[in-house]
Amino acid sequence: MRILTSLGLLPAPVHLGFAASSRVKYNFTSDWRLFVGDAKAVQASSFDDNDWKPITTPHAWNEDEAFLVDIANLSTGIAWYRKNFKLPSSATGKKVFLEFEGIRHSGEFYLNGNWIGRIAARIDNSWNYHEVSTGSTYQWSDKNLYANYGGINKNVYLHVADRLYQTLPLYSHLGTTGVYVYPSKIDDARTTSITAESQVWNEYNSSKLLGYRVEVSNASSKVIKSFNGAHYTLQPNETRIIAASSVLLDLNFWGWGWGWGYGYL
Repeated sequence: MRILTSLGLLPAPVHLGFAASSRVKYNFTSDWRLFVGDAKAVQASSFDDNDWKPITTPHAWNEDEAFLVDIANLSTGIAWYRKNFKLPSSATGKKVFLEFEGIRHSGEFYLNGNWIGRIAARIDNSWNYHEVSTGSTYQWSDKNLYANYGGINKNVYLHVADRLYQTLPLYSHLGTTGVYVYPSKIDDARTTSITAESQVWNEYNSSKLLGYRVEVSNASSKVIKSFNGAHYTLQPNETRIIAASSVLLDLNFWGWGWGWGYGYL
């Protein structure tokens, strides 16, 4: 099942119509360059990385050692990743997020100061790595259980959103909670109540009136339910949790010999 939550700016007075706000997610995995080692001044936008290895992420810099050496003996250390890119003109004045699904162990990320066009990431997978801010070591450091394939070893995405937007669930870094979907009152008649909550941030310099809409789709991407939440007015730079709830009928629950995935988008 897929659940789509969306925002729409509404004119005043409020009408029942709903205008979808734009949000684009770009695949950011291609055209990276890799250097294994701790090079100097490579975060500068003027640095020439033409001699670096061209790669596509996910790419663990020591992945060629897989099944050739024991996991306790995988190479460790620092590697640099760089990428040159240009934002589309449609991103002007928008909110831009860069999402790394995962790295190993820790990274320092650099965007050149005046314009977003190049990115450099310093990734360290050393067994004795210590957090810069706290000095704490990596907790899952058992060499017998942990295959230490270092670098940017997960997907990378670029998000372009309106300045009135649903946040991402990245509380530890951005202090935001994103979208949360949960059921209640589940019964044997294959029905449940479902609630979708979204943290919304208004980064405009003026208040905004908005609507909130939820679409629920099954595994075949067919919309089986759509419903609207209340209308909200967010003040400049205000963050608020908004929600909508409805009852879903004729659902496929998990059972012996039968699994049905539930999720949200």
